[in-house]
Amino acid sequence: MPIFIVGRFMKDTLKKELEDLTKKREEKMTEVGNISKTVREKADEIREIKSKFGIKKYEDERSIKKRIERIDFKISTGDLPLNEEKELAKKIKNLEKRIEEIAKIKKSEWKINEIENEINELKNSRKKLKKEIIDDLKEITTLRKEIKIKSARNVGEFDDFLLGELATLKKSEKKSKE
Repeated sequence: MPIFIVGRFMKDTLKKELEDLTKKREEKMTEVGNISKTVREKADEIREIKSKFGIKKYEDERSIKKRIERIDFKISTGDLPLNEEKELAKKIKNLEKRIEEIAKIKKSEWKINEIENEINELKNSRKKLKKEIIDDLKEITTLRKEIKIKSARNVGEFDDFLLGELATLKKSEKKSKE
């Protein structure tokens, strides 16, 4: 097999490898974009939860329950006027609502923590993909250089081959004329 054909085969192999690597890199870049989009969506979800429940510092459930118990004890043991008793019953109802709100806030905070963990995992995955993309880019650059070198060598090899063939043809022509 002539030298230029072997060189051409190697060049074609390198080109195929380059195409595959470029395609893989593009797929990774698309995946990075998708991960970034998901991270933004998760962050929006956190903002939505916080605004929905108005997450802020909340009282401890135990302290609210103790207040309810004290008010209840006051109502059951004290000789209170009806208006005052109704007012204390309203306070108990409001405190019980506050306990329910605290439970919802705690549940939403748990959900927020879960989403934040997902975001961190996605960011780590994105960071890893970006590193792989950089490595792929380095490899692509190296392959392109190799292809350039092979192309330059093949042209020289092809020229040498042609010159050799031409010389052989000229010798044959001379012999046939003699």
